[in-house]
Amino acid sequence: PPYRFKIASADAGIRSDKQLAELAFRMRQPEKSEFMQFDVAGTIKQTIQNAGFPKIVFDERALQPEYILFVDTGSGMNQQLQLFEKLIETLDMYRVSVVVFYFTGSMQTCFNDNYPDGIAIEKIALQYSTSRLIIYSDGYSLLHENTANGFASWSAKVFANWKNRALVTPV
Repeated sequence: PPYRFKIASADAGIRSDKQLAELAFRMRQPEKSEFMQFDVAGTIKQTIQNAGFPKIVFDERALQPEYILFVDTGSGMNQQLQLFEKLIETLDMYRVSVVVFYFTGSMQTCFNDNYPDGIAIEKIALQYSTSRLIIYSDGYSLLHENTANGFASWSAKVFANWKNRALVTPV
């Protein structure tokens, strides 16, 4: 006969502690932008100090980084997937700017609440190229054994759009 085991909820052992709060804090740290913005207060101050002769001041704009996460739902990582979902909830709670896309096996088509029927990874790469990329997967869908560098031809082209990228894997 089939055996039945009662297993406690996975959420019971997952908690948002000090380390996750520190991670979220670090992820929200503003970074300097390549764009300059007109500094009104600085311009007024410099003009006054310059005896009324205009002195235009520009300042580097600091931006809160945005993240795009791709989560593999089909590689059989159910417990790790639950843990990563909890991490996403925690980041959201600490107001880290995160857009999450899911994929099953191949990343060439991804989905989320805004794109339930899927969207091509190339379109996502164009729309979110300034975001920091994080992929949660075993990584096998990114590889192809018949290429010189080992990467699937589409993945090398697409991921070149992101300056900051990381692969988080349980393997």
